[in-house]
Amino acid sequence: MKINRYVGVFLLTGLPLFGLAEPPEYLNEVQKNNNQEAPISEFIQPLDFSSTNGISNTDATSNRDIDTEEMAWSDIELFNQRKKIKEFIELKQFDQAYSALTEMPESNISKEEQGILKKLTLYKTIDEENKDNIALFKREDELPEQTEKKIKRLYKGAQYYYLMNDESLAKDFLIQTLYFDRLNFKAKKLLEMGLNIQAGEYKVENIEEKYWKQSLVNMYSGYPQKAVKNLEVLEVFDPSNPLIFERMGSAYYSMGEPKKAVQAWNRAVYLNPSNEDLKTFIQNAEKEIQRQETLAKKYSVKKEEKEEVVTDTKEWRLLRVVSDTNIAYSYAQKVRDEQKGIEVVVEELENGKWAIKIPKETK
Repeated sequence: MKINRYVGVFLLTGLPLFGLAEPPEYLNEVQKNNNQEAPISEFIQPLDFSSTNGISNTDATSNRDIDTEEMAWSDIELFNQRKKIKEFIELKQFDQAYSALTEMPESNISKEEQGILKKLTLYKTIDEENKDNIALFKREDELPEQTEKKIKRLYKGAQYYYLMNDESLAKDFLIQTLYFDRLNFKAKKLLEMGLNIQAGEYKVENIEEKYWKQSLVNMYSGYPQKAVKNLEVLEVFDPSNPLIFERMGSAYYSMGEPKKAVQAWNRAVYLNPSNEDLKTFIQNAEKEIQRQETLAKKYSVKKEEKEEVVTDTKEWRLLRVVSDTNIAYSYAQKVRDEQKGIEVVVEELENGKWAIKIPKETK
């Protein structure tokens, strides 16, 4: 039997994607493989969570028995499997990511990838302990359905950022989870076993307020990129709040990204259709998008025309070679000013320097 697993560090870059749908093109294949093979628990030994961040430095699979010799996968097979794992992680489908990861050949796994597997194994351990806790201690109060959904979303966000090695953000998501449900077993366990933060070492508070304040400070201080990051966290906290997307659109617009601004503002209008002022902003932003696209086309045409002039069949006389582009163009302009109507060309050389030329027949 092959017990294979992998997740590349490069899979964990870029902005997070939040979603719940499972990739249809290969989900059935993953489920089929799981049905054919023996449970992974027969081969993965329990982890020692006594070390830093609750993760043992020993390999999660160092003690398991391999029934048959593992065969190396081709580069294409590895690439496709890593792509599959990436999509599972981005969609926060951590059980599926674990299954796909344990299908990879062990010989292809790096230390960083072993760390990802250990964290995914930790999630499964916490899930099992939570089942036992529910069986032993039945809650007297039932949370509203919307609150339950919000808690699940927050906990998945914490799991995601813990995988991304952003422990500060993972902690904030777990604290916010406990703010809505102080008895949440899984949030407490991930703080303890993953982040190595014991009960009594953290304060349960409304973290949402902190990110609202940070987004305002960053906007008014001229850091719209940071404001967008703050608002992306708030999007997970409360995805139906139109104010989040109004502010996000303003941040994008101040960054010179009107298309993203329109997308955020359209979402805000969807959530609050009575906001007529915002509809006007969207119309103006769409005009700006059209203006930028028109300018880009004009620039492209001018650039092509200019390149045609430089690449003609004329013979050129070299005036000067410099290593700075601004010096080259400044010198070329002086030649133009001194000799009205003269054609001057600035050309980049293969050695990285810049040549200033005029036609050979010029006196």
